[in-house]
Amino acid sequence: MLTIILDYVKEHIKIDNTNNPEVNVLINSFPDVYINCRRKNTIKRYEQYFKLWENWSRNRKLTTLPANPVHVSLFMQTLLNEKRTLPVIESTFYAIKFFHKNLRYKDPCKDPIVLNMFEVAKRTIDHKVTKKLPITKEHLSSIFDLTNKDKLCELRLLSMSLLAFAGFLRFDEVADIRFSDLTFFDSYLKVFISKSKTDVYRKGALY
Repeated sequence: MLTIILDYVKEHIKIDNTNNPEVNVLINSFPDVYINCRRKNTIKRYEQYFKLWENWSRNRKLTTLPANPVHVSLFMQTLLNEKRTLPVIESTFYAIKFFHKNLRYKDPCKDPIVLNMFEVAKRTIDHKVTKKLPITKEHLSSIFDLTNKDKLCELRLLSMSLLAFAGFLRFDEVADIRFSDLTFFDSYLKVFISKSKTDVYRKGALY
């Protein structure tokens, strides 16, 4: 599906009789730049969930793009009948919205029927939240005691655990830290986080 968007952008970004080399370079590179409007993982997730709609519609000989709002509503009803989880239905809803928007089709997810079916899903599906137990200083103390200080890989795991705890960091944020992101002082450590889930525009943050 991502290829469809890129092909669409390439086709519609063309300018007839363009002899300016600089403009041609911009035109050729535009699709690769444009696709960064979302995180790569987000786009992959949209592709994955859009295939649910694509397979469902094709098996019933219905038009996938642009989609008929009534067909999308029936598809969402199918997901409800199959006892799909709310995150699956939400991801599919936003995937359909994403591909229609980027291909400049009329968004079926703005239709009142589709919006109401989406509301039905949010109201009727029992979305259980599994609370995760917090990590305590006792846990960290146990990890420290069990760590083989002669093994670099175990020291690395210990350091990551302590740093994540002290800075309230997610795993991805800790895993992406490089030595150049660390600045050591006498009484504290400064850490530069190059990207995070909450840093949409990748400005980075200091901790």
